[in-house]
Amino acid sequence: MILSHKTVQEIKSKIDIIDVLGALMPLKRRGKNFIGLCPFHNEKTPSFYVSPHKEIYKCFGCSKSGNAITFLMEHEKLSYIESLKWLANRYHIEIIEVEPTDEERQISLISDSLVIVNQFASNFYQEHLQKNQEINGVAWQYLHEQRGFTADTISKFLLGFHPNERGDLSLHEKLWQQQFNKDISCKTGLVKKSDNGYYYDVYTGRVIFPIQHHLNGKIIGFGARVIGTPDKSISKYLNTPENEIFSKREILYGLYFAKQPISQANECLLVEGYTDVIGLHQSGITNVVSSSGTSLTKEQLKLILKYSDNLTILYDGDDAGIKAALRGLDLALAEGLHVKLVLLPEGEDPDSFVRKKGKEEMVAYIQTHKKDFIFFQAEFLMKQAGDDIIKKNEAVNIMAQTISGIHQIEKLFLKQEYIRKCATLLNMPEQGFIELVNTYAKKNIKATYNNYPKTITPPDTSEKNEQLEDDTDSLIIAPVADKQYQERQLIKIILLYGNEPWVDNQIVVDHILLVIIEFPFVENSINYRIIEAIKAEYDNYQSINSKNYIYHDDLAIRTLIAEILTEPYQLSQGWFENKKTSSFKSTNNKNQPSNLKMQSGDEDSLPDDPLQDVQDYRIEVSNSLCYYKITKIKEMIEANRLQLQKPLNSEDDIALCFQIHLGLKEREIQIAKELGTVIIK
Repeated sequence: MILSHKTVQEIKSKIDIIDVLGALMPLKRRGKNFIGLCPFHNEKTPSFYVSPHKEIYKCFGCSKSGNAITFLMEHEKLSYIESLKWLANRYHIEIIEVEPTDEERQISLISDSLVIVNQFASNFYQEHLQKNQEINGVAWQYLHEQRGFTADTISKFLLGFHPNERGDLSLHEKLWQQQFNKDISCKTGLVKKSDNGYYYDVYTGRVIFPIQHHLNGKIIGFGARVIGTPDKSISKYLNTPENEIFSKREILYGLYFAKQPISQANECLLVEGYTDVIGLHQSGITNVVSSSGTSLTKEQLKLILKYSDNLTILYDGDDAGIKAALRGLDLALAEGLHVKLVLLPEGEDPDSFVRKKGKEEMVAYIQTHKKDFIFFQAEFLMKQAGDDIIKKNEAVNIMAQTISGIHQIEKLFLKQEYIRKCATLLNMPEQGFIELVNTYAKKNIKATYNNYPKTITPPDTSEKNEQLEDDTDSLIIAPVADKQYQERQLIKIILLYGNEPWVDNQIVVDHILLVIIEFPFVENSINYRIIEAIKAEYDNYQSINSKNYIYHDDLAIRTLIAEILTEPYQLSQGWFENKKTSSFKSTNNKNQPSNLKMQSGDEDSLPDDPLQDVQDYRIEVSNSLCYYKITKIKEMIEANRLQLQKPLNSEDDIALCFQIHLGLKEREIQIAKELGTVIIK
């Protein structure tokens, strides 16, 4: 059974975010909003704002944001459905459940069954570890004596053991006794069927590490480590295969316990293995997770970014550990994480180090040995290269390629600092290194356009080509703004002011949707899904209800909407110089880019009402549309420039491309003048 649509809508309509959050944390009124000490990170001055009008919260210290439901999920560790039931109970709403569709029922049935089998297996493994403890067996000796884990720690992480014995001690026989489905049991990876039709347990002779879902703690998979001295043909570790509830690339071991500590510390420590996570947690260092020995994936990085944008990686100090630490970090930089590395003394791993030295010395070691990933990689590659010219050349290219992946506007100055210092470390001229970084950046752009062929310079167009090339360099170094941001601004405007009057019997949403027809959103993106939902709602009801999106059934949409509604306005310095009479609210430091993350200790500089809406919505609508159009026109200019790089059929084709370029530039300048701001190319 699932909650009926009517029940869900009634719950959402009754939500009072001040009532919900106020029941779980102290809040004080400030102007239209309420403030309090953020429950997700340590702070002395309140930077956690709640807007009853927008029904959202935002911490300006750690960047946490969301609605009443996401707060319950994060703070109380409830699932989405559990949060809805919590709210229904608070507001005395009758819960009506309905039958799901056949497809929904099938998916839910398989997922629930996998969780139930995993829980049964975990209990089986824990019982056998308890029996092994009673005889001081090999599994207990490994966990308790060799690794130093206490009984409480072993219980907290649900550790277990599968003995080698067969017969009535086998897991699959226990499963069959309880009438568990054999296909589902095999899908979990706990049991396999041999070619001759016999079933057998997969994890015999291994210590078991259950893997819990990071939100609800349900067991979704296992890691299993062989103990003793196994045959070389036997894998040291086995893991759950991919299924409906387990995808290794989307999982960080230990995140269920580490979420809040990561938010509070504003730092995620990443280690290699299960025992490293457990050992550090036992010592009191709890903001730690593991990627289970694999290269970091985009999905794992996005999980980390939900709680902090600071990632510190702890690895063994030998060459193998260093190379393992460097894997996948280009992707981490591209996702916007601040990445640092800490290499432990050779022969030590995080678990062994903290057991020998203790928590305080471990924390001190991490703080004093942190090194920025970029500088560390440059030093390591040059050390590996020695006097080998070819390897040095490879090192230079690797570093240029890595730095070229940093594209966030707010990291422009950091990127320039990387270039300056790395040029020194790599013993090459700074200007030459800048050109190499830009070369790789251009290649990245070309890759997004399906790897266009090598540049061909059309005849007698050197002056125009020089201008186009200048535009390209400007685009790489400092783009106007991320197109995703500009699309989000339009979504924000629609949700805040969509039903307000515009001109000629139009309302704001009419005007914006007409612009989007001319300059469409990027298809197959979450922004596109939201704007399509808005179009459908407007077609049906001729108005927009923002609650439908703040409390949307799709987790990705409601999470993004909460972020959008708390994003600050992004105006250039030219705006402040030329529009001093503007009715926008702004922070005291107008030179600071509004999308930079606030540093610790800056809470006192917050405005009285950082969630304040713009007083004249018409100004905000007009200027958001101008920024959006300029961003789209720049995309068209870049696409046209790339078209010039292709082999063209005639000089007429070349002339047409340049005519299009000049027309687009004229329109861009015209919109910029309307905006009255300084446009960064």
